Formats: sequence, structure tokens, C-alpha cells
Amino acid sequence: MRSHDSARSTLPTVARRNATRSRSGTNAYLVRYGLDLFSNFTYFLQHPDTGDQFEQEDRRTVTGFDASREWMNSRGSMTAGLSLRNDDIGRVALYHTEKRQRLETIRSNQLDETSAGAYVASSTRWNSWLRTTAGVRADALRFGAATHSLLSPKVSVIGGPWRGSELYANYGFGFHSNDVRSSRDDGATPLVRARGTELGWRVSGPRAQTTVSLWSLNFGSELLYSGDSGDTEPSAATRRRGIEWSATYRPARWIALDGEIAASRSRFRTGQRIPGAPERIAAASLTVAPGGPVLFSIRVREFGSRALTEDNDVRSRASRTISARASWNLSDTARLDVEGFNLLNARASDIEYFYVSRLPGEVSEGLAGVHFHPVEPRSVRVGVTRRF
Repeated sequence: MRSHDSARSTLPTVARRNATRSRSGTNAYLVRYGLDLFSNFTYFLQHPDTGDQFEQEDRRTVTGFDASREWMNSRGSMTAGLSLRNDDIGRVALYHTEKRQRLETIRSNQLDETSAGAYVASSTRWNSWLRTTAGVRADALRFGAATHSLLSPKVSVIGGPWRGSELYANYGFGFHSNDVRSSRDDGATPLVRARGTELGWRVSGPRAQTTVSLWSLNFGSELLYSGDSGDTEPSAATRRRGIEWSATYRPARWIALDGEIAASRSRFRTGQRIPGAPERIAAASLTVAPGGPVLFSIRVREFGSRALTEDNDVRSRASRTISARASWNLSDTARLDVEGFNLLNARASDIEYFYVSRLPGEVSEGLAGVHFHPVEPRSVRVGVTRRF
């Protein structure tokens, strides 16, 4: 159960410059952000009298910029870039509340966090059937007196085309970041190493395109959802493996069929399941544009069942939803859109978790069960877009 008040104001500046054999761009920004988020995931488990509602408060000013430059030649290109961001967090706090009134301060912090990144990449076409992209990125994070940095090399090799098909292989390192408060207080790694591999085959023709890829992703630590706090927390190292297929087919100029299927196997290094990790996702769409100002489309999306506990004893339900859209160009500058969501009014969940909570009258230690956010019921939205 969540409700929130938030506000954000942004002042961006963008500059671009193109030359015969080079191009560059910069983007600087200033963001003022505020959030008051009220949640209650365990109901009356921790506080039987007042309830477990809590408020998350965030007040921050974000400043930063991104800059890049690309040099082109007859065989490829070289790109270099730099980014810098500072989060001046005047207050990030957690309060125990009742009816949105603060009862006690659980935690309150003032933080100053700066992240910087620099990269260089080179793309080269060696001959008519072989091209490569290689690069490296350096990232650094400073919070208070502490700093942490990572170096992430990456490489891609593409062979083809051969009769409309090509093979490609990607290998490289990346990262995800943890909350710097957990790094400062609990010793969690601020920037967690990730290593990924992908092998793929792509085929293109006059009416159809299809891609099949095998991939793997290893994380030094996984972020898992915690029902007690409604937040994520660091856990053990994980391995993910998967296969993906996507295709587009146009039997005629005015009709298009698209489809994607993805299956994956996600485990901790100990062999246990990663709670909530998707195992099968599928989607398909049909778009009809018979000419003139009208366009119709319909889309089916399916999420397969997935493990909600590490031992796989509790699993989520599979879900399938259908949506549709119709668009009419009223003029050169105006468009009318009618969108229908969950057309079959499926009783499904957008997300499901398994943890302990307590309702009034239940045993003091609470009961473990599946908690879910339902899919939006059947609905229709109408909108008008006007370009000036």
C-alpha cells in the first residue's frame, strides 16, 4: 500500500556541433527534487497499536553534465565522453507514521554524493564482413570521505552480412550501485561488478527480420526486495542465463506482426532461486495501417510463473493481458488516440512478493503470504495531441 507527493523542477541546457568528420555534444542540468512517500507493507506486524505505516522523505539538488565527441574516418569512428553528477541531499529520512502523522524518526541523513565517468570507444570495419567495437569506461563514486572506482572494458565482434544474416558476440563488464548509506554503515560494496556475455544471430529480408541471442550475466551482489521496508537490500552473488527471440514480419505494406519471447534461468551462486526473477516473458502485436489518417494496433503480453522464495516452494501466478490502440490524424498538427487496457479484464498481478505481514486479530508473529499489486482493470483512455 503506497501513496506519495512528489515534485521536480529541471533546468537543462543542450549544445550540439556537427563538422565534416566529427560531431560533439554537451548536456548540463540542474534538478530540484522532493518526495514524501507513505507506505505500509506489513500492516500491523511491528506496531500492533499504531500500524506499520512509514514515510520516506527525500530532498535533493542534482547538478551535472555529459559531454561527448566523435571522430569519423573511412574505416570507422572513435568516441570519447565524460559525465559528472553531484547529489546534494539535504535530507533523506525514514519516519514511523500513523495517518500520515510522524510518530518517530527511524533514520535521518544528510548526504553529498558525486559520481564521475569517462569512456573511450573505437568502431572499426576491417573488411566487407568483419567489424568490431572496443571500449573502456572508468567510473568513480565519492560519498563523504570515501571513494570507490571501477574500470569496465567491453568488446563487440560482428561478422557479416552473409545473404542477409550476421553473427555477433558481445563481452564486457559493468556495474550496479548500492545505497551509499549501506556502504558507509554496513560495509556493502558501493559499485557492484557485473560481467555479461551475448552471442546472437540476426537475419534481415525485404519483409521479415529476426534475431536469436544467448546471454549470461553475473553479478557480484544482487539487490533483493525487502517486504519489511518496501525497499531493496544487497544479497549474495548471482548468475543469470537466458535466450531471447524477436521477429518482425510485414506480409503487406499496411500490416506488421511483431513478437518476442525470452526465457531465463536465475540462481544465486549457491544454486537457490532468486525471488521474483522472471523465467518466461512473451509479447506479440499486430499493427494495421490501411492508409489515410487511421492506425490500429493490438498487443498481447504474458509473464510466466516465477519463484517467490529461494527454495521455489512458493511461485507467482502467470498473467496475460491484452491492450489495443486506435489513432486518427485529425490534421497535420493534431491526433486523436483511443487506448484500451486489459481488454479481457484479467484478474492478474503486475507484481507479487512473499513475506510476513499481520492484520488485526492475527497471531502476533504474523503470517507469511503472497502480497501483490493487481493489474489495472479494464479501462479506456482518450487523448488529443497537438503539435505547435
